Amino acid sequence: MASTRSLLTTTKLMDENKTLYKLKELEYLEKICEKVGEISINGNMGIIEQLGSFLCL
Repeated sequence: MASTRSLLTTTKLMDENKTLYKLKELEYLEKICEKVGEISINGNMGIIEQLGSFLCL
């Protein structure tokens, strides 16, 4: 129950704060990069969307 409440709080904060959302994106990107040798992204769409397109191939 406490973990669900924490997740809800984090989600609300990220929804209200775009900087916090971007920091969370970078956190996930860091975790992925620890397992992958190299990732190339461009500025046309968000990092998460680009990673999602790579992972769904």
